[in-house]
Amino acid sequence: MKLFKRLQSKPGFSLIEILAVFFIIATTLTGVVSLIIQNIQVQSINRNNLIASSLAQEGVELIRQTRDANWKAGNYYLTNLNDGSYIIDYRLNTPQLISGSVDSKIYLQNGFYINATGGEVNLTPTIFSRQVI
Repeated sequence: MKLFKRLQSKPGFSLIEILAVFFIIATTLTGVVSLIIQNIQVQSINRNNLIASSLAQEGVELIRQTRDANWKAGNYYLTNLNDGSYIIDYRLNTPQLISGSVDSKIYLQNGFYINATGGEVNLTPTIFSRQVI
């Protein structure tokens, strides 16, 4: 009988205390996991915004380059820049009018963002497109 009383009087954790600890740990881990997921989503959005703004800036600079080349050649500055929708990337000397065979979608090739003008290989489609109007 004394042994039974001694075993009952030892301090320990009750089932309610253990459940409370598990609840606190589960709540904390849920918050941490949701923050990690949100961080990954925001990182992807920020990356795409940075790429989009860089592609827009590149388009403006390429049109300025075309304008400046016209001035330098002694031509009217809007030569090859008539009304319409055009594509341009770093490989093209002049803007190309968007037609049935040419679209404004931008592809990734060997780490560079390009417009498909025909004959390219290893093109990876992206979510981006660029039109110069």
